[in-house]
Amino acid sequence: MLVVVGVMLGMLLSALDQTIVGTALPRIIVSLGGMSLYSWVATSYMLSSTATMPIFVSRTEKTASRVARRMSQALVTSMPPPMQ
Repeated sequence: MLVVVGVMLGMLLSALDQTIVGTALPRIIVSLGGMSLYSWVATSYMLSSTATMPIFVSRTEKTASRVARRMSQALVTSMPPPMQ
């Protein structure tokens, strides 16, 4: 279930990202000086998002392991003592 939620969240963020870029791209190109720079804008966007992905993944892995460890500690400490 957690994997499905993770995949769905990734797809949602990807769709939002493309919606924002698709809406802002014409205005960015106009401010840069015309349609001749369209490929440069698209290429720079793809390169920057590809280059930053490993940074975000490593930060997420560190944070997720810390959260999982804290949740497991809370679960263990909240368990009642064994019956004798």
